[in-house]
Amino acid sequence: MGSFQNPLLQLTASAMMFIPLLSACGGGGGDSGSEPSSLSSVSISGKLAQAYVGGATIIADKKESGSLTGNCKLDAGEIGTTSSASGDFSLSVSYGNYVICTTGGSYKNSDGKSVAAAPMMTPAPDTNSSGWNVTPLTTLVATQPSLKTKLDELGGWNADIASSSGVPGKLLRVAKTVETYWQVSTRLTSDSKKQLLALENLAQTLKDNDVPTDEIGLKNLTSSALQTSMKDSSINTDAKNISEDSMKEILKTAINKVTEAVPDSNNKIVEKDVQDQFDDAKEELDSNAEETLSKKPKLKEIAPIGTTENSNPYYTFSSTYGGTISYFGDCKSSTTSANKGENTIQFNSLSAGTYSNCSLKVTSPEGEVSDALNISSFTIKTKVTDTSAPDLTLITKVEELSTTSSPIFIFKSSEAGKIKVSGDCQSLHQNAVKGENSMFSFSNLAVGTYSNCKITVTDASGNESEALNVPSFQVVKTATLDSGIGFNPVISKISCTIYSTQQIQVVATVKDDGPIGDLKYIWAFDKIVSDMEIEGQCGRFKAIQSIYDTCKNNLDKGYYIENDSINPIQLGIRPEKGNANSISGTLTLIVEDLGGGTTKMEQTST
Repeated sequence: MGSFQNPLLQLTASAMMFIPLLSACGGGGGDSGSEPSSLSSVSISGKLAQAYVGGATIIADKKESGSLTGNCKLDAGEIGTTSSASGDFSLSVSYGNYVICTTGGSYKNSDGKSVAAAPMMTPAPDTNSSGWNVTPLTTLVATQPSLKTKLDELGGWNADIASSSGVPGKLLRVAKTVETYWQVSTRLTSDSKKQLLALENLAQTLKDNDVPTDEIGLKNLTSSALQTSMKDSSINTDAKNISEDSMKEILKTAINKVTEAVPDSNNKIVEKDVQDQFDDAKEELDSNAEETLSKKPKLKEIAPIGTTENSNPYYTFSSTYGGTISYFGDCKSSTTSANKGENTIQFNSLSAGTYSNCSLKVTSPEGEVSDALNISSFTIKTKVTDTSAPDLTLITKVEELSTTSSPIFIFKSSEAGKIKVSGDCQSLHQNAVKGENSMFSFSNLAVGTYSNCKITVTDASGNESEALNVPSFQVVKTATLDSGIGFNPVISKISCTIYSTQQIQVVATVKDDGPIGDLKYIWAFDKIVSDMEIEGQCGRFKAIQSIYDTCKNNLDKGYYIENDSINPIQLGIRPEKGNANSISGTLTLIVEDLGGGTTKMEQTST
């Protein structure tokens, strides 16, 4: 973008080269608003105040044709010097039509670290001047002289903003906002001259809209100037593919921190007293800009390995960009692609030992290579092989005369594992638990004697226990054993009582010489009204045999297994729906001995 041009000023400056000097006045500070009027030497001294900038090159930069500024380079025939550590400089200039331009240099932040300074300008004084400062504010005036008036109202366009005596808060706010704008412009271009052109855009925007000191006004005008600079291809060479909104948001966030540090008032603020807050704003700006602009992946360790027996350990890290993984040190992996976000890789087989030299990098599709991510030191331990087999102990043997085809056998194992049954026995149980296995039983055993059954347990490492011999037992199914013990239950009495509309009680007196727990009671009514539903009633049938067969084949409902020695047994039936008084017909009670016969008794319901 071209610089602001004032034809009258150019004419005056050119004419002065040919008008004999009539008088010259010495003095410090101030500006008459004109260029030096003679070729006699003019002495200039002052401060580079951003904070105080040392090591900067200061040039009495001859203006380019048709411009208010020069090229900000020390050309042949131009005077230059270097600022001291405290920002002091002095020049003796014997030519006219120039501006003072500074490049390079650095200042100390609140932690004492050197920070690169902005390029700056100031108009040239027309007389000897001993307090001629160069600041972000004078940079605006160099291209838009009319801004002097407004800046003077705020505290002085040429004020030393880093002075230990302080400057008005409003003035410091504007100065630091200009500096913040420049920091964002460095993301558009690394060329100092182009950065100064971006500052010219800001000066033009402020000239056209006044110089605000409130937060919203500063954000809006700097954002407008930034948008102009981003659209200017002669300035924006490095961020062409970045959205303007993203860059403006970065700028606004930083200005918000600047305005938080400096109140919008005329009270004097010493820059050094709030330098740490300015530093925080700059660091956040740099971080946000780096994340927005850079395609260089940033890596972070998520899950260190630590100590493990796994010779192929897993490792988790995150990356801000996807790309290709490169491995360094003793750790390698067949995984070569990283995704944006978390990545879990598995290293190739590693020998036992400690690994402390492993690292990795990620290269983005644009060719940007991350810094190395040093993998936290980890140790692969020698895996201890388990060679001990489970130890089995008998707890409860099978009854010598078993009345069930699935008798219970309780044993204890020192380890969990897989059960193997050998001999004539078999079981549906496959897994043993560590400790007592009280739920184990044999399955589907026929009537007969079992004397060769054995059990083994194999642990997770493949170690098989010694066989546990199962003591001999018999499975019986006949009604009468050789010992003469009967297994046919006898029902001597049943009764049905309806206590309320919600409860029915069936009482049965049963005689059985078999063991406790081997009787199954099944009950049913052959006539039930359509809206009657009874918990435990397994069907609405008129043929008693059908009731029995259906209930028998549905062992999960409609029956009660004897579980104690109470006799007579009481069976409570509670309707789920309807009225118990609606029951009529015949109550049938069937008692089945699981090891022997079956009997039934009927009673007509009243």
